[in-house]
Amino acid sequence: MLPNFKALVACVVICMASQAAAHDLPISGMQMVADEHYLHIELMLNSAELVFFSEIDQNKNGRLEVAEVNEHGDEIARRIVDCLTLRTGGREIKADVAGIVPDVSTHHLTVRAHYPVDVRSIPITVESRLWEITRGAHSTQVTFRTFEGSQSARLDARSRRVTFNEPQSPDAHQSVPDGSAPASTNTSYGGLPLGISIGLVALVGGYLVFLRTFKPRI
Repeated sequence: MLPNFKALVACVVICMASQAAAHDLPISGMQMVADEHYLHIELMLNSAELVFFSEIDQNKNGRLEVAEVNEHGDEIARRIVDCLTLRTGGREIKADVAGIVPDVSTHHLTVRAHYPVDVRSIPITVESRLWEITRGAHSTQVTFRTFEGSQSARLDARSRRVTFNEPQSPDAHQSVPDGSAPASTNTSYGGLPLGISIGLVALVGGYLVFLRTFKPRI
């Protein structure tokens, strides 16, 4: 079945936003886009920060080549996605599809995962343990997006989790649970930029190839 239009647009938003997340600092960028069928996640990080990077960088050139990703991609994706725990309604949500998208000729690594849940209007908690498999004081800038607006938070070893779409009381911002990061609300973008449609045709083919390439993890 072909993904619906909103799912395609959601993936375009992820791809566009991730381009601005390129970095050389110990900071990863995670984009979360919710539609009526899936929560799409894209995480971009510096591959050299992974504590097991030397094991998979076989030619020791400081970046992952296509051949290295083809050989170790499933292991890399598993170890990274396993450091992310998503919960909603008292239950943990597992990814249907997860895989590595190499940024060839750079030291960046992109992981994409798709979770079969509609969290457009219900609380979703994200807990990150990426600091366990990365070097230094690693932090993750997380942005959660729906078609009504977006929220953001920064996660690290001291602020390990955040809940988006959480009902807020007038003074809720004054108290944050221990180990949790506060979510800040950004400007709403109810109307998507017209430029998004430019990549729509390419996205259809690319998204289908991705789904056929990376099998659901059980």
